[in-house]
Amino acid sequence: MFKTALLVVTKPLSQLRAIIPEYLSELNRVTSTTAYIHIQPEGSGKNAQSVNYDLVRVPFTTEVRNIVKAFYSSSSKTCSHLDIYVLVGHLTNGDVKLKKYNFKQPCDVVLIDKKVADDESSMFVQSLSKLFSVVDGAKLQYIETQEGYPDGKKARLDVSAQEFANKLVKQYSHTVVGGTYDRLHVGHKLLLTEACMLSTGKLTVGVTTGPMVMKKVLHEIMQPVNERISIVREFLTDVKPGLDYRLFSITDGFGPTVARSPDYDPKEDAGMGLIVLSQETIKGGEMINAEREKEGLPRLDVHTIELLEDTCHSKYEEEKVSSSSLRKRLLGTLLHPVQVKSHLAVHPYVIGLTGGIACGKSSVCQRLQGLGAKIVDCDKLGHKAYVKGTPGFERVVEAFGPSVVGEDGEIHRPTLGKIVFGDKAELERLNAIVWPEIARLVGEQIQQYKQEGTEVVVLDAAILLEASWDHMCHEVWTTIVPRDEVIQRLVDRNKLTTEAATQRLNAQISNTERVSRANVVLCTLWEYEYTQQQVERAWALLKQRLPIQGKSSSAKSNM
Repeated sequence: MFKTALLVVTKPLSQLRAIIPEYLSELNRVTSTTAYIHIQPEGSGKNAQSVNYDLVRVPFTTEVRNIVKAFYSSSSKTCSHLDIYVLVGHLTNGDVKLKKYNFKQPCDVVLIDKKVADDESSMFVQSLSKLFSVVDGAKLQYIETQEGYPDGKKARLDVSAQEFANKLVKQYSHTVVGGTYDRLHVGHKLLLTEACMLSTGKLTVGVTTGPMVMKKVLHEIMQPVNERISIVREFLTDVKPGLDYRLFSITDGFGPTVARSPDYDPKEDAGMGLIVLSQETIKGGEMINAEREKEGLPRLDVHTIELLEDTCHSKYEEEKVSSSSLRKRLLGTLLHPVQVKSHLAVHPYVIGLTGGIACGKSSVCQRLQGLGAKIVDCDKLGHKAYVKGTPGFERVVEAFGPSVVGEDGEIHRPTLGKIVFGDKAELERLNAIVWPEIARLVGEQIQQYKQEGTEVVVLDAAILLEASWDHMCHEVWTTIVPRDEVIQRLVDRNKLTTEAATQRLNAQISNTERVSRANVVLCTLWEYEYTQQQVERAWALLKQRLPIQGKSSSAKSNM
């Protein structure tokens, strides 16, 4: 199997749409990672009979647009694991100089739907390498397809339909498009590709961040905005080199399309004529045009694309192709690679499980125990850290005085709590005493499990990261729940006021910080069954990467 393919499509446009699944099935069969699709109908210029291939302009018609869309929409069903790029730099109605396609991944195989003589194949591939990123020695393979008509009968369009198919699509010197573009998927690619095709000179792209993404499902595991911008830029320059791309991070729904934006440039805006939207962002486009009218700027024409159906979605995911569904599929998988910690024994394998208040950490712990893990409950060990007769007891009394000792001779927790919970410095002083003692007890418990031959130990610790106990763990797992849901749980379960629940939540580290330091993320927001699916997935993947006796291991992430 090849890693990266260039597919050269030469069938007449009138036949092409019906056989797109055949092309994609062949790509799926021979390619493992990436596929670039070049649409060049036979008869376009000198390419019809020549092995000296050249880039030839193809008019950007309604039919061409629909074929590009069909490649993307069909790919989500036929070869969803492949990273698909439909090349559109030569699809234009203007007399522009066509640029070489320089891909981020050079192609090691070329697929074409017309036969090239064996003695000419080397020359043909060599001519392609001047126009596309193709490795030296790339293989050439012929794809045999049907004629493209059902039952062998030529499709007939009435005159009006044929005229519509051949109608040239209006292009603009400067178009604009916006989105989140987290984990770039086929829906994003269609939106960006449409924006590319509709522009002849410049494309402005707004990539949302900050308050614009805070309400997104599992926003904590979104790619950083700079990474998303970089990925979008790479995609755009691959599919249509030669355009002037302007990419911005935006924190509202307007970005550089309105004069009040700090990124607004009147010179750039002078040529801006079109905004490309999805069905979900139509209202946002209306707001932009309303604001532009207030500011005395011309309205932008609007082009809207349909959402693509996700044929593989589960009952807990959206019916359309979406980043939210992709993020859900990452729950329970390895988000950040496991770093080998040479100071830790290979066995038992220790998982540090953490999470904020009311995030379902305890329930996840119970599920892991049901799958075979042994549990170390750090909250219970915390009560033992300063019982009478321990070093912790002596240090607490020395630090806070004999008044914290109750009538039974033990530390009186309510009295100690009044001292530390209203004073950050005093709390830190207590933590400096108690946390090391808990760590010592944890170590003893792990050693006991080791002697029993335990394979996996889960360290159940709400303050795992704050106390730096992650140094005792091979991996860190965290549970998260949206902020609003946590507050509601505290109000319902703990009978706190909203204000008190908010204060308690604000005193903890954020979900985002936990995620940044975790290898695996779980979310208990949804039904019991879905949480169980996440835990079982996490456990199954963990079992695959557990080290062999006497050997350490490392694993790559899905980020």
